Amino acid sequence: MPTAKAVRADLVNRFGAEGLGEAGQDLIDDYLALLAVKNALFEDIRTRGVILRWKNGPEAFGYKPNPFLPVLRQTLRRMAHMRRALGLIPDSNGNTRDPEEEL
Repeated sequence: MPTAKAVRADLVNRFGAEGLGEAGQDLIDDYLALLAVKNALFEDIRTRGVILRWKNGPEAFGYKPNPFLPVLRQTLRRMAHMRRALGLIPDSNGNTRDPEEEL
């Protein structure tokens, strides 16, 4: 997985440091925060699994989905929305935002 430092450098290089402005820098910071959350969620799911066993007593046990699955799905959606806002992936019409445009 790419580090936050590498992702930040890539995004700044892609847009140019001056072309981002404060709003663009803030958007990149938000994206990097979501990247850290996504990585932590992936690590939890990799460690504990998709299905968790619960136990409330000697005879009371069962299985349930990992509660972080919906959080991961929502985080990935937010990250995709931010990538669209930054013009890194095409919108539904196949258009990408010009990186030279002001955010």
